[in-house]
Amino acid sequence: MDVDNPAHNYLQRLQNEAPSGLAQYFLEFEDLYERKLWHQLTKKVEEFINIPEAAPYRIGLYNEFVKDWQKHMNKVKLVLFSLAAARQFDDVSEAAEFMAKIAEGVSSTTPETSQQEEAYVLALLESAHFKLQLNDLDAT
Repeated sequence: MDVDNPAHNYLQRLQNEAPSGLAQYFLEFEDLYERKLWHQLTKKVEEFINIPEAAPYRIGLYNEFVKDWQKHMNKVKLVLFSLAAARQFDDVSEAAEFMAKIAEGVSSTTPETSQQEEAYVLALLESAHFKLQLNDLDAT
């Protein structure tokens, strides 16, 4: 992986900082990323985000790593990964804004596919869910 790549630097840092059980995932992410095995990388990230101990890493993982290769992945999985990150925000309004940006990003991808439409609707739905938690009925 290119040493000047921010995704590479992020994974390298977490390999050293994370507990050993989680550090192994960052090593595997780096290997799959370098080999451009997008499907396998998606499955490995999905496995990781479902580990309760990984919760503190979800926002950073999305922002510093997943965004780097999101064009190669299933858009519904992208929304699910972003939702896992959004649930880690302390401020529900931040989570709502985050999901609204994800919906906007997914909808701007061309060409439009049924997968993209499904991802867009899911992201909008989750953004509305966060807005309901804020009792912002006008925004839903």
